[in-house]
Amino acid sequence: MVTQLNIYTTVSGELPKLVQQNKAQTFIPYADVLKLKDELVAAYEREGHTVYQNACWVSFLLKKAGLK
Repeated sequence: MVTQLNIYTTVSGELPKLVQQNKAQTFIPYADVLKLKDELVAAYEREGHTVYQNACWVSFLLKKAGLK
């Protein structure tokens, strides 16, 4: 599965200024943040798995999202 990075800007010309100033910013759609939050909560609430297995799954989800 290939994940595509979406970058959004709200002000015309803002993105080129950030690139010129070498400032890194990423704007993530709120729906994606909520989906990740739901996946993380579900991972910690899973029963039938050990705490270690749940932590490994959370680590995988964070790496998949580029946050770890």
